[in-house]
Amino acid sequence: MRLVVLLFGAICYVIVLLTFLYQIGFVTESIVPKAINDGAPIEALAAIGINVLLLGVFAVQHTIMVRLTFKSW
Repeated sequence: MRLVVLLFGAICYVIVLLTFLYQIGFVTESIVPKAINDGAPIEALAAIGINVLLLGVFAVQHTIMVRLTFKSW
């Protein structure tokens, strides 16, 4: 069982490492097939609205998850 846990942890670390490497390639627009500037551009107001909405969802989720009733559930 200890070996299974060790292997699972090692696989998770490799997945995270590969994800970070892909993210670096995505932002620097190198090596990966899809880069940050690919795709259709949108208006600044629409982009700001989307970002605010996503940040709001993140904040609401974490506000709910910090409650003791959620933790006990």
